[in-house]
Amino acid sequence: MLTKNKLMMSVMPIRIGGGMQTSLIQPLRYWWELALPRKTFNRPPVLSTCWIIERKALKKLGGFEGVRHNILPERYFARELVKTDKYSFIRADEHLDIKTVKSAEEQLNTAIRVKYPSLRKRPENVLLLIVIEATVLFAPLVFTLSLATNGLTLTGILGGLSLFSFVAVHYLIMSASHPFHSTLALFNYPFAVATEIILTIYSLYKYEFGTVNWKGRNVCIPTMHVIKKLPKI
Repeated sequence: MLTKNKLMMSVMPIRIGGGMQTSLIQPLRYWWELALPRKTFNRPPVLSTCWIIERKALKKLGGFEGVRHNILPERYFARELVKTDKYSFIRADEHLDIKTVKSAEEQLNTAIRVKYPSLRKRPENVLLLIVIEATVLFAPLVFTLSLATNGLTLTGILGGLSLFSFVAVHYLIMSASHPFHSTLALFNYPFAVATEIILTIYSLYKYEFGTVNWKGRNVCIPTMHVIKKLPKI
């Protein structure tokens, strides 16, 4: 961070362990962080697993008190600091040897906790995302399978090329984030997409109608409703 003259950095560590189930829970989250030009839209990639910020910059942006109702405070800090090119996102590799271990249950709880807030706690955003994922990410698979019944068609060929591209991206992201299970990415792509859709819906349900426990407390109320202090009488 000092070498690059940054005030904040976030690192995507290499994930180890966790079982085969973890290859279905996290990959699509990394899609949105790595496969899209987020910085162009002032939405830089950032992960809560490992990040660092300079103390003065943190205080200038309001500190943790200013984002105490935010499930993803690091996203706010990164978004503000990237405006002046003071934030960077990097990936761990053989030179930056940072690893993390997280069980499937912990990853599941994290996914439920962050998905709905990351969509600004708006049901319409959830619906839009599901439609996009179901059509854009699932459609190539359906079109490719149509080759078995309809023979070679332009739709089927384009679907096959798109499916190949998506699986290749899925494999590259898994290789970077969870190399020990990267081979599974060649086979579990549709199941990972389905898992992402189900978890997104479930996250909405838990925040709107249930409870989301994090570090021993229910974060639904402070996240969904900003409580204003009443004036003293």
